[in-house]
Amino acid sequence: MRFFGPLTVHAALIAEHFPQAREIGIAQADAIRAHRFDLLGSGEVALGPQIDWHADFKSGHVWPLEHHTRLTLTAPQGGFDIKVPWELSRFHHALRLGQAYLFTGEEAYAQEIVDQVTHWIAANPCEFGVNWAGPMDVAIRAVNWLWVCHLIADSPALTPNFLALWLASLRQHGDYLLTHLEDGWPRTNHLIANFVGLLYLGLLLPEFPQAARWRQTGWRLWQEITRQVHPDGMDYEDSLPYHRLVTEMALHAAALCKINGIGNPAVPREAGERLKAMLEVIATVTQPDGTVPVIGDADDGRLLPLGVHADPDRAVYEYRYLLALGSLVLDDAPSTWAALAGDQWQDALWCFGAEAMARWQVSPPQPVPDLPSRAFPQGGLYVMRHAGLHLTIRAGGVGQDGAGGHAHNDLFSVTLAAYGRPLLIDAGSYTYTADPRARNAFRSTAYHNTLQVNGEEINRLPPDPFRLCADARVTIHCWISSPHFDLFDGSHDGYARLDVGVIHRRQVWFDKTKGLWLLRDKLSPVRQTGEVDVALWFHFALLRVRIDAARNAIQTADPEGPNLLILPLEGFPLQATLEMGQYAPRYGISRIAPVAKFRGRVKLPAEWALVLYPFRADVDLGAVHEAGRAVLAALTHATT
Repeated sequence: MRFFGPLTVHAALIAEHFPQAREIGIAQADAIRAHRFDLLGSGEVALGPQIDWHADFKSGHVWPLEHHTRLTLTAPQGGFDIKVPWELSRFHHALRLGQAYLFTGEEAYAQEIVDQVTHWIAANPCEFGVNWAGPMDVAIRAVNWLWVCHLIADSPALTPNFLALWLASLRQHGDYLLTHLEDGWPRTNHLIANFVGLLYLGLLLPEFPQAARWRQTGWRLWQEITRQVHPDGMDYEDSLPYHRLVTEMALHAAALCKINGIGNPAVPREAGERLKAMLEVIATVTQPDGTVPVIGDADDGRLLPLGVHADPDRAVYEYRYLLALGSLVLDDAPSTWAALAGDQWQDALWCFGAEAMARWQVSPPQPVPDLPSRAFPQGGLYVMRHAGLHLTIRAGGVGQDGAGGHAHNDLFSVTLAAYGRPLLIDAGSYTYTADPRARNAFRSTAYHNTLQVNGEEINRLPPDPFRLCADARVTIHCWISSPHFDLFDGSHDGYARLDVGVIHRRQVWFDKTKGLWLLRDKLSPVRQTGEVDVALWFHFALLRVRIDAARNAIQTADPEGPNLLILPLEGFPLQATLEMGQYAPRYGISRIAPVAKFRGRVKLPAEWALVLYPFRADVDLGAVHEAGRAVLAALTHATT
């Protein structure tokens, strides 16, 4: 069976065209050789001469070496994070060591891989310890080990004795995955990872007698893709970061099948159409600055983080490398993907070398297309975009067939980016089981740019940190996208269960000529009229924000721009306030950012409207107000 290569040539292409990535990658490899790790928001931590593979080194908690079925992985009160040893034992860091070996030819990097793998195998007998408790992580470790083995294939450190040890452990990985498939309810990205691991093992280790069974089981990946991905291309877990992870896993599996001539085409037709649609989602949700808003859960999970980035925060939001990879893997890939990928070609170069270079360096360069607005109704995401302006609206269920494991209380929440900068953001996830209170806070209604009634949640938060009650039903009344305007009109009944039952209807009009959005909220009683407390939340990126008390408006105030004005129109019943809140740029990291809130008590039924106006220079509030009134009149006419 064939592997991607020759990797020495691919490394030379990276060094030539991404010299900074080479320098940063070597520096990271040097830290890894010294057993200094920065994982899941830990900051750089020295783990000493012998790595404890069973420890959450952020908290100091250590799991005993017992059979994985007898281990307690989490605690109701939190305090430690099982993801830390799992992430370390995925061996993503060994990719940096292997890449540094190819960049420099220094045997010390290859020897460090051999030493760490040898130590890991001795410290983690098959099925014993925390690193056998998560089949997904077993699969990802197997894929990374196979890649690393090829990165250092020419090193004398790969002695026959060590290779025998490594291959025996990889055989255990494959056999373990066959008997521990995560195919219960709900089916998630974990099962997809299981199949990808088996496909890799079955294709690259054909000498093993179990290889055919590994391949056959792994081939179920494509059926699972059609199960877990909606026909509109959205992953059914209602999380863009997990959408990225599933797309990455499927693309790497498809790439390996393609170079080995497995299948014709490498991806079965229906799964191939879903994968193509997944990449169209990524193209559409990518903001003008090249990043993607974080919607739903985010744990920074990857299969193969081959690319090296100077800014670790930006790397979390950068999905364009998948468009580059997809343009090479899928036979009928749109030509626009290569242009949309921009300079994000490291992963594609590591896999396809000269072929990727030829696709990237087209002559003359293709202009980056201005993609149209699009609706993904099955996935519950609506994207309005035009000429440097970009807004998303979440309008779907809780995902995972109603389990809600990775969804947030973000119904009708918006994110907004303009002229190269995110302005309104999703607050992210921060952590999972290590801090249950923070887990619920970051997935709560108040942490999203939506409307809250009586301080209640849109969907109730049960004790299980990976469940969200499917209380709210969504109705989409209208979606129109035209050259001059877009219109979203939807309602949900998440607050209908309250004593004063309420239906929330949100309408968003994007005037592409004026370059602004009008947002109108309507609250209707379900059973009887009454009064409710309302909070209208807006979470900002790291910007200076101020209140214009005269107009009850909120405005960012960056002298370099661009900026955002949130301007209420006549009859607006809520009062603007400003506070400092939290957002999580990456898993395990929480930072302070401004949060604006309009709050007040209103009598039902009630409605109001405000303008979201991004601008690059000075703003004429009177002109924006008049433009907003004109758009409100158009919206009223269109929806009555």
